[in-house]
Amino acid sequence: MPKNRHVPERSCVACAQKLPKRDLIRIVKTPQGAVTVDRHGKSAGRGAYLCWEPSCWQRGVEKGRLERSLKLEISTQDRSSLLEFYNKEILQAPEPAPNTDTARRQIQPEPAPNTETARRQIQKETR
Repeated sequence: MPKNRHVPERSCVACAQKLPKRDLIRIVKTPQGAVTVDRHGKSAGRGAYLCWEPSCWQRGVEKGRLERSLKLEISTQDRSSLLEFYNKEILQAPEPAPNTDTARRQIQPEPAPNTETARRQIQKETR
């Protein structure tokens, strides 16, 4: 029987959607204070994640969500490098195929309540 491997999840700082780490783009504040795109997810420093959605990039870069997450003010030079990545990689990228794990997570109904808790609640209501 194969073991299910743990898939690390992260949240997009703009839309707060939880996705597998590999499906998000990491933006990192390096120890020197520069803000860059971390393509491999292994650079040292404080990181924040964004979806591949253009609306998330607008909220993240232009509306200040990245600044809040990285706990610094992004310089104009760093902002221009992020927008350059956005223009080259995000706007030009074809629509990614939906991740089956993510699609399953969105469709799943809420778990049934604990039967013991439900029984006690019914008893309280009938009293």
